Amino acid sequence: MVGFTTVSMTEFAAEMAVAGVPDDVVQLLAYLFGEVLDGRNVPVGDGVQRALGRPARDFRAFAENNFEAWASPKRTSSATG
Repeated sequence: MVGFTTVSMTEFAAEMAVAGVPDDVVQLLAYLFGEVLDGRNVPVGDGVQRALGRPARDFRAFAENNFEAWASPKRTSSATG
């Protein structure tokens, strides 16, 4: 199962720095995510309906219907010498 934990932009930037991400990249990502996650993208539009001719599905429904696409392939042993 995939989990989700909300973190603040400050926490995100601090963890990136701890991971060794260069400061200019941390600042860029914080800026970009701050712009993308500022609430402008919350309203749901009708783009999927207009483009595909069907209502949008939530991600959970999509993932449940397509989980096999992401499943690890079964490994078969191969004899290499």
